[in-house]
Amino acid sequence: MNYDQRMMQIKQELADLLSEYAVPKNLIDPASQAKNINSTAEMINGLFPNDTTPDHIKGSFKRATMKIAGKHKSRTWPLPAVISEAIQSSMQSKEALAKGLEDDLEAAARFLNNTGRAHPSYRSSYIAKRLIERGLLKDERDAHWRGFDMFEYKNLYTKQRMTLDEWKNHIRILANMCNLTKEEAEDRELFGYDSNLGPISKEVVPEELLPRLREAGM
Repeated sequence: MNYDQRMMQIKQELADLLSEYAVPKNLIDPASQAKNINSTAEMINGLFPNDTTPDHIKGSFKRATMKIAGKHKSRTWPLPAVISEAIQSSMQSKEALAKGLEDDLEAAARFLNNTGRAHPSYRSSYIAKRLIERGLLKDERDAHWRGFDMFEYKNLYTKQRMTLDEWKNHIRILANMCNLTKEEAEDRELFGYDSNLGPISKEVVPEELLPRLREAGM
């Protein structure tokens, strides 16, 4: 992860942690809140090694959140020093982290196999990439559709082909929105019938539907 990626995740994790508490009176101004979060995020970023991963950050925040909840008696935001101390004490060794990540991967894989969706607690792009390597996900687009956090890969997955499952879901939604039959919705997407947008790009059409496009001379 580079600096910007780390800071983006740390700020999001920090915002989630702070959302459980009331904003202090001295930080009612949104600009003051943003300044406080930015400075706290910078402090926390310095605690993580350069080779940290999204799951290392998420796991450290998860454990720190529980520690703070058990000790913090105020209803308002914990002080930056308190959060930083909790994060630092929640970091694991590389050996423990590796074991924890493997356990997380196994939990994510089991949940994906059983439900077809991302596990609510193990849905980072790091987990998704490992599941792609294992052949449990087709690619980044498949991971995004199944609920993994793939924002950093948006420029990639929007150009990848849909799986047939994603396509069927897409057609079902379009049919409901436009009061069409599923057949009409599919024809609209494939061939641009009654659509100002024209047909969907054949680069993202599922492999299984390409013969229909070839038969139509597209």
